[in-house]
Amino acid sequence: MDADLPRSSAVIRRSLPLKRVKQLLGDSLTVFWGDWLDLRVRIPQVAASGLISPLIYILAFGLGLGSSLDQISQPTAGDTYLEFILPGMVALSSMVISFGGTTFSICGDRLFTKTFSEMLLYPVHPLALHLGKMLAGIVRG
Repeated sequence: MDADLPRSSAVIRRSLPLKRVKQLLGDSLTVFWGDWLDLRVRIPQVAASGLISPLIYILAFGLGLGSSLDQISQPTAGDTYLEFILPGMVALSSMVISFGGTTFSICGDRLFTKTFSEMLLYPVHPLALHLGKMLAGIVRG
């Protein structure tokens, strides 16, 4: 099919997907930047609320239950039970913060402030909107 077209049309046809990808990336970063401006003001609040649950687990299971488990058996990884559960707690808390923050951001905009429908009217591709919100959730986590 490219053989029937002039050479310049074939070059334009091949560069069109690259142009769309660049536009999608730019639009995603625009949506992300809007969420980042909101997040950077509330970083201490987000960090403090995200640390409460892991600290409770670490105190209850790592130090409380872990001290009695350390006397009974040796954990498979690390010297103590606390060292065993700490990497999992870090991963779990970052995933919960990312997912919860993104979900609440979208649902809060939709239900409480009624701004998500306005966001759908942005002159960006819907995939860019989703990718931008996802990037903001990753940074939040």
